[in-house]
Amino acid sequence: MRDGYARNYLLPRGLVLVLTRENIKNIRAPKETCCRSKAEGREQAQTVGDELAGVSLIISMRTGEEGKLFGSVTNIQIEKALKAKGLNVDRRKIHLDEPIKTLESMKFQSVFPLTLACR
Repeated sequence: MRDGYARNYLLPRGLVLVLTRENIKNIRAPKETCCRSKAEGREQAQTVGDELAGVSLIISMRTGEEGKLFGSVTNIQIEKALKAKGLNVDRRKIHLDEPIKTLESMKFQSVFPLTLACR
């Protein structure tokens, strides 16, 4: 680009920056904090995942004679049962493939972002 275009149009409007050491530091700082916070979130998700690995929950509900539930077990009920055990997991991070409507042992999946990339 031409020097006059940068000097008279782009620089006054703040659309570009002059390449200096200070500006390079200002550009890199948010990226580093983002990567650091994502790494902390990944570590926190790993610790919660380790805590959830051996947890079994019993949720009381009314059933019919054939073992079918009146209603279904939802992620909200699972969240309440986890809180009763002292584990804080957001209900939006609990994933059920299908609603639990029968008396049986079920596994549910808690969704945590484990692969995070910083660019």
